[in-house]
Amino acid sequence: MSLIVVRKEQSKIYIVSDTKLTAPTGHVFNKGQQVSAGETVIKTTIINALSCVSFAGNIEFAEIALKSLSPGNSVKAVTDNLLANHLLSDQATEYIYAVVEDGRPYIFEIKNGLCKEVESSWIGSQPAFSRFQGYMLGEKKKYPKQNFLSVTNADAGDLLLRLTEAMDGVIEDEDLPEVAGFKIKVYFDGKQFVYEGYLDTYFPAQQMQFHLTPGAMVPITHANAAQGGYTINFFNSRDNYNYVGLHVKQGNFGIVFERKNHGLLYPHLLENTDELDFLDAVKEKYKIWPSGTTQSATEKFGNLGKQYFDQKNYSAAIDTYSQGLKHLFSGEKATFYFNIAICQIHLNNIPSAIENFSEAVKLDPNRQREATKIMQSVFSSRK
Repeated sequence: MSLIVVRKEQSKIYIVSDTKLTAPTGHVFNKGQQVSAGETVIKTTIINALSCVSFAGNIEFAEIALKSLSPGNSVKAVTDNLLANHLLSDQATEYIYAVVEDGRPYIFEIKNGLCKEVESSWIGSQPAFSRFQGYMLGEKKKYPKQNFLSVTNADAGDLLLRLTEAMDGVIEDEDLPEVAGFKIKVYFDGKQFVYEGYLDTYFPAQQMQFHLTPGAMVPITHANAAQGGYTINFFNSRDNYNYVGLHVKQGNFGIVFERKNHGLLYPHLLENTDELDFLDAVKEKYKIWPSGTTQSATEKFGNLGKQYFDQKNYSAAIDTYSQGLKHLFSGEKATFYFNIAICQIHLNNIPSAIENFSEAVKLDPNRQREATKIMQSVFSSRK
């Protein structure tokens, strides 16, 4: 069982759901958050930019229903198909069809043997929905999370935020085992349906201070699993809705969900993968991106590059610093270009050293004097 809730607000549609995700090795974060890649699918599937289908119930019937649809189907063709499938499942599999036509949003609910147009809808667990409604109306959460920080898209709107908070409350509710895992958020942004990315981090009681540099990406602090902390980074999908991604920091794994053969989105597990490696693996291939990161690229690639440098493995150090450049902003990039130049000098590749010093100085003019002094020393030693 599950819970999917859909709301309409003016020209927008918002959809939130749970998903029972599980961890390789059986690592347990808290209620229901045991992540096993082989036992989960995304419950809302975007068919095209203007329509999506959500389901609760039998996965096999949902797979058949989705594969029978095509992006060019009329609204009636889709609803007829979903209703026929719902009846074939003996009403055990329910659907919500959200579509935008001629600029107007529509929600069709397929359950209890009927298909009808509605202003809002839910499918799945009745007790979970009752609890969800209570949270939407301001009821105090039975199992409130402590020290929780969430990074989301503010442009998505206040209603999606409220729906998300209510779904969080249901997912964490120990009395509702049928709803668990992580939340999935889908909304129509005025142009297309998108899977909304988010970054949730949980940590024990502590004082946090953020020192922000304008324009820089600042990693979010977090705790480790032994301290009761965990971080879920859901990668959004705007350019290609056939893929979404999820990374769990404390589990050191990521999952890519891929829509196969016009059916559901199925998971592919990437084990022993930190957040930045997962980002590198998916951003070009699948066109999915995170809302933020928790891992410091400066620390990861800077420390590893220095290790290689100390070992006199200058080529490996250059490769490491070069990889780090993809994740950094101007001030940090200047340091990495400078380090690459030093490595090039040790490899006797003076033209490349000069080129990298130049890049460092462009980003940080204060490095000009140091770079000039080093190159003068190099040229003097060759006389």
